[in-house]
Amino acid sequence: MPSSRSNSVPPRVDGVGLSFKPSFYQAVSKLNEPNLWFEVHTENYCAVGGPRRHMLSQLAERFPISLHGVGGSLGNKSHYLGYHLKLVKALVQEINPVLISEHVAWSVRNREYFADLLPVRRTHEAMNILIDNIDCYQNAVGRPILVENPTHYVELSHDVAEPEFLLEVAKRSGCGLLIDITNLHLSDVNCGISATDFIEQIPPHVVGEIHVAGFDEDPALHGRFIDSHSQPIPDSVTNLLRNAYEAWGAKPTLIERDANLPEFSELLLEYKQVRAIREEYTYDIA
Repeated sequence: MPSSRSNSVPPRVDGVGLSFKPSFYQAVSKLNEPNLWFEVHTENYCAVGGPRRHMLSQLAERFPISLHGVGGSLGNKSHYLGYHLKLVKALVQEINPVLISEHVAWSVRNREYFADLLPVRRTHEAMNILIDNIDCYQNAVGRPILVENPTHYVELSHDVAEPEFLLEVAKRSGCGLLIDITNLHLSDVNCGISATDFIEQIPPHVVGEIHVAGFDEDPALHGRFIDSHSQPIPDSVTNLLRNAYEAWGAKPTLIERDANLPEFSELLLEYKQVRAIREEYTYDIA
């Protein structure tokens, strides 16, 4: 059953964060950045021990950690989350993350996992499934989570507009929203879904976090872009990020980088650029 938690999720972390990769550990261990925080993919750590888990524990002693799940498959009907959530709960208890998030997507069929976050058709049935799965997740970890808007690559038939769908999910489940600005931009380019209209329709109080990243052009289809997290943040995304800050205020913002990894020093320069932009918008939104 859907929970009765409030959908207002005040952030427990401030500033700008970075995706953490094990290859960054030595450079990160020397850092002294008071407002820096890191995000890791939950599934990379929730089922392992040994050096990798120890590394994350050491990182969590010095920096706030955000857990960003990619394997919850919250859009699946009759999806058994029990064992997965047992592992996630144990990691949450150990790390005590400042944010916990997942995706509005599905990735499981007949117990087979696909290496992608597949879009949910926005029907009322799909909304109920998503809400029930979010509630299971939240009950397991003991707190509200954030759910992320997907990237759209092809047009599907929907019954509900995306902002309305996400807001109803947040209202009924008690979760907050993680708005990925790059996903909005790519959905705009790929499918003509207005990113600026989306931002205008989402109220500030429900936004708990923002993601930004670079992307690649689809090598097989000119003019279509892929959410690869493999490039620096382009001006098109930065400009849209400014629009989001104007609408919602300076929400916690995460720079995603999962492929084509640069030296950590390069990523830190990008962090400082986004931090400078964000500081222009550190005021309260009514």
